[in-house]
Amino acid sequence: MKVNSVAGILYTKNLASVLNSELNRIRFNLIVTQLSQVWGCPDNEVRSRFARLHRKHENEWKSYLDTLGPNLFVFKWLKELQYAV
Repeated sequence: MKVNSVAGILYTKNLASVLNSELNRIRFNLIVTQLSQVWGCPDNEVRSRFARLHRKHENEWKSYLDTLGPNLFVFKWLKELQYAV
């Protein structure tokens, strides 16, 4: 159970910060190009949709963390794994 919980938390945390690194932005630009070709819509539309989704998820993640308080298990796990909250 603990491994699944940590994996879920890390996945959610990483998704919330996906655009905060240069490497992820490079990957993101490639994915935007590929999706715009597959979907037949302009790059800027795909980028805009993803940016909205990302902002919404990032805000939800931050709100979730705010409800927990710094002494709960999520923060301890992230700290143990050397993940910035």
